[in-house]
Amino acid sequence: FGLGRAGALLSVRAAAAGQTLLVACCLDGTMRPDFPFFSSIAARGGLVADDVRLLPGLAETGACVAAKDVSMAGLLGSLAMLLEYGRLGATVDLDALPRPADVPLPQWVVAFPAFSFLLCAPAGRVEDCRRPFRERGLSCEPVAVLDGSGLVGHPLREPEVRQIRVVGAVRARARGQQHVGRLHVAMDEAAGVRGIQGARHLCEHSG
Repeated sequence: FGLGRAGALLSVRAAAAGQTLLVACCLDGTMRPDFPFFSSIAARGGLVADDVRLLPGLAETGACVAAKDVSMAGLLGSLAMLLEYGRLGATVDLDALPRPADVPLPQWVVAFPAFSFLLCAPAGRVEDCRRPFRERGLSCEPVAVLDGSGLVGHPLREPEVRQIRVVGAVRARARGQQHVGRLHVAMDEAAGVRGIQGARHLCEHSG
C-alpha cells in the first residue's frame, strides 16, 4: 500500500463489455520447482520499477481503463476477480496467451508471475496499450473481448464453448471454498488438458 496522487485510476469498476482484454507480462525468468511462482526479478533486475510505471502512463492517456494484477489466483482466477464486479464475461483464447517457451500452458494459467497484468483497452486503443510494453521488451497481447455474459469460456470446436459462471465461482469463496481451483479445472478441461497438478491441489484442499 502507498499514498500518492494519480490523475487516473485503473479500477475494475471501469471494466465494460466491448473492451479488449490484454495480458501484459514478463516472460524472462524461471518457475520455482516447488510452487507455481514465476520470478522475473533476477532476469529484469533494475528494469522492473520502470516496467510498473507503464501502468499510470496508460491510465492517463486512456489507452487502458481497467486493470488487475495476476495474483496467486493465477491468470484465470484473477480474470474472474476482474470480471466479478460488473458481472462481465469473456471467451479467452488460451492459444494467444503470452507465456514462456519452457512453461506448459496448464502450469502457466495457474502460476503466480512476478510481473503480469490483465488490461482492459477501449475500442481503438489496443495498439496504444500494447506498444509501451513491447518497447520495453515485455509481452502484451489481446486475448479476449469482454461481454455481459457473466461467463468465462474457452472455444473448443466452433461453435462449442466451454464456460463457467464467474459470479457463482467467486461467491463460492465466501462459503470457505477454493473457487479458483474449480475455475482452473473447468478451463483446463475446456482446452483439452488433463492431469493439472496445481489445479488438482487447489481442489483437493477446498473446503
